[in-house]
Amino acid sequence: MCLKGKKILITGGLGFIGRTLTESLIFSGCGAELFAIDIKDMPDDAVAMKENVKFDRLDIRNATAVRAYFSEHRFDGVVHLAAVSRVVVAEQNKRDCIETNYIGTKNLAETGSGWMIFGSSREVYGESAGVAVKEDSQLLPLNIYGFYKLEGERTVRSLIKRNCVLRFCNVYGNTVRHPGASSSRFRQGRHERRRDMP
Repeated sequence: MCLKGKKILITGGLGFIGRTLTESLIFSGCGAELFAIDIKDMPDDAVAMKENVKFDRLDIRNATAVRAYFSEHRFDGVVHLAAVSRVVVAEQNKRDCIETNYIGTKNLAETGSGWMIFGSSREVYGESAGVAVKEDSQLLPLNIYGFYKLEGERTVRSLIKRNCVLRFCNVYGNTVRHPGASSSRFRQGRHERRRDMP
C-alpha cells in the first residue's frame, strides 16, 4: 500500500504499539501526512512525533468530539490502537474497558473512514488446547477484555468496508518504557537476575 500523500490517523498514538508504529512511519519516510490522538499528553522525549505528527488529545469515548475531529480532517485511513490494553486493567476497570474498547471503537467506525486497521487481541480465542492458535480457531473469549475486543472486531467489519484486524499476542521490541508491556517485564526480569548473580 502506498501511503504517500495520504492522511493517516493513529489512535492511541502514545501507547506502546502506537508510538512505535508512528515513529517507524516517520523514519521510513513513507510520505503520509500523519496524525495521532491519545488521552495522554505528548511526552518530552517524543521528539520525532512533535516534529512530524499533528497530535491532538482526544478521547474516543466522546462521540461528538470524534465526529467533529473526523469532519475536520477527512482521513484516508485509520490505524486504531487506542484501548484499555491489558486483561488485568480491563478486569479492574470494566466500565472503562467497555466504553473504550467497544463504544470508542464504534464511534470511530461510524465516521466511515476510507479504511481501518484494528488492533485486536489473541484473547478473543480464550484458552487453546495447544501452544498456538490458528486464525480460524473458535472464538471463545474468557474475560471482559477479550469479549469487547471481539465486539470491536465485529463492529469494524460491519461498518468499514476496507478493514484489517490484527490479533496481537505478546508485543515487544522498542526502546520506549511502557508500564505493563512485555518488554518492560523482560527487562525488569533480566535486571533482577543480574543483580542476583554472584
